[in-house]
Amino acid sequence: MSRNQSSWGEFLHQITPRDQPSSGDEPAADPGNAEGLKEIEAAIKAVKIDLKNYRKVLNKLKDLKHPQSRKRERTELEQLVQEVVCRDQLPIPPEEDLALFDNRQTSDIDDDAALEAQPETPSSEVIDLVISPSGEELTGYPCCELVERSETIRVDRSAEFADMHGFHSTYHVSSKYRIRLIAEKTNYRVETLEHIHSGKRRTADLSAIGPDRSKASWDAIAFLICMSIQTALPIDRLRKLFKAVNAFSGSSICRYLLNAACKLYPVYIYLCEQFAEHVRTAGGDDSKTRVLGMEREAKAGFALDRSEIHDMIKAIEEKLGRVFPRKDGKGLKSQLNVSHIHGLIDQHNRRSIIYLFRTHFGSVDDLLSKALEMRPDHAKRITFQGDLSSTNFPNKSLIKRWIARFVACAAHARRPFFRFRKDDDPLCDRMLELFSMVSAIETQIDSDGRTPRRILEYRKAMALPLWEQIIALAHSVLQAEKMRRPKNKLHFLWPKC
Repeated sequence: MSRNQSSWGEFLHQITPRDQPSSGDEPAADPGNAEGLKEIEAAIKAVKIDLKNYRKVLNKLKDLKHPQSRKRERTELEQLVQEVVCRDQLPIPPEEDLALFDNRQTSDIDDDAALEAQPETPSSEVIDLVISPSGEELTGYPCCELVERSETIRVDRSAEFADMHGFHSTYHVSSKYRIRLIAEKTNYRVETLEHIHSGKRRTADLSAIGPDRSKASWDAIAFLICMSIQTALPIDRLRKLFKAVNAFSGSSICRYLLNAACKLYPVYIYLCEQFAEHVRTAGGDDSKTRVLGMEREAKAGFALDRSEIHDMIKAIEEKLGRVFPRKDGKGLKSQLNVSHIHGLIDQHNRRSIIYLFRTHFGSVDDLLSKALEMRPDHAKRITFQGDLSSTNFPNKSLIKRWIARFVACAAHARRPFFRFRKDDDPLCDRMLELFSMVSAIETQIDSDGRTPRRILEYRKAMALPLWEQIIALAHSVLQAEKMRRPKNKLHFLWPKC
C-alpha cells in the first residue's frame, strides 16, 4: 500500500460521481441518488481484498520464533518493526492536528487546578498494571488438580520378535494427559463422647469440612461456584454432570449458590465502596449473557411480579441499579450483560486490584456511573480504559467531575479494520499490519519478563514509531474525507461503527 494524504484524496476523487461536488460549501448530494451510490459501491468492490502485507507480517513473526525455545530475539523483532514502519511511511502530523486524537476530555471537564485536591496524572506503570494485570487471576481456587504417575510401556516381544534372543533396550519419556471428573465420597466415623458421671455429651465438629445438614464439603461448594460463576456453566448442565451424586441436584446447587452469595454480600458491597473511594485508574468491558427468567422479564416490559425477590438482591439493586435507560431515550435497555470494572486502590500494591462484576440490563458505563456516584467529594479524578464507544460513556456531569482521561483499548481499535476489510483493503491491510506488530511487542515483553522498566523501554523503542504511523494514517483518512461531500451519510471510505 502506498497512499499518502494526497493519494487518498485522489482515490476519493476517482470514486466520487463527477456530477456531484466533492468539497466546498455546496450542500451534500442526496444519499438516495441511486446512480451515484451504485458507482461508489462498484468502485469499492473493484478493490482486491487480500490483506497482502498483513499476512506477510504474520508469517514473518512466526518464522522469527526459534524452533526449540519458541521465542523471538528482541533484535530480530526490532529489525522487523523498522521494516514495517519504513514501508509506506507517512509524515507525522503537526501538533495542532494531533490535538484531534488527544484523549483528555478538555471540552467536558474543568481544569484540574480549578478543583480542590486534584492530583497529577497516574504514572504509566500504574496505568499499565490496571489495564494489563499480567499474572493476576480472578480466583485462586485450584479447580484442577494435577496428579502424576509413572508407567512403563514395553514392546510386545511375542508379536514383534518371536523366537529371537539378545536385545538391547532403551527408553524415552512421553507424557499423556487423562482428564476424568471424579467425585470423592468420604464416610466419616463421627465420635460422640459422653461423660458417665455428669452426663455431658459432645459430638465431633464437622463444620470445618462442610456446612451442617449438608452432604457437600466447602471445597465442593467452592468448585460449584467456580464452575457456575467463573466459567458460566449453566446449573442444569452442572446437575447432569454430577448426576451420579445425589447431593448435587439442581435445587441443591441453587441453594449452595444463594447461601454463598448471602455470606459474601457484605464483602461485595465493601469492595464497591472501596473501589468508589480509592480507585485512581480503572478499566472495564461488557460480555453478553443469557438468563431465561430475566429474558422473560425483559420481553414482558419489566412488568412481572418481583415480590418474591430475595432481600439481598433488592439491596444490591438499590446501590448498583438493575435496569437502565437507553442512550437514545427510547425506553429501557433489554440486552442482559455481565459488566465488569476493575481498578487499583493502592498504587504501591499490585494485589489491591478490585474486580467488580454485575449482571444487569445495562453496560459498563452504568456500572461505572453508579460507582462514581458513591465517590466522596474529596476523592481524585480517575483515568478510565474502555472501548471508547459513545454508548459506554457515563453521563457528562460525571465525566466533568470525575474522569480526567480516557484510555482506548487497542483490541477494540483494531477489530473494525478486520471486520470491514472489504470496504477498503489497502487501508485495512496497513492498519492490521501495524497493529500486529504492536501485539508482537507486547508478547515480547511478556516473554522477556514484564517489568515497568522493560515496558517503558520496549514501547518507547519499538511501539512508539508504530503508533505514530497509526495516528498519521488515521489523520490522512480525516484529511481525505474533507475533500469529499462532507454531509453525505454514506461513509464509503471507512464505515461508521
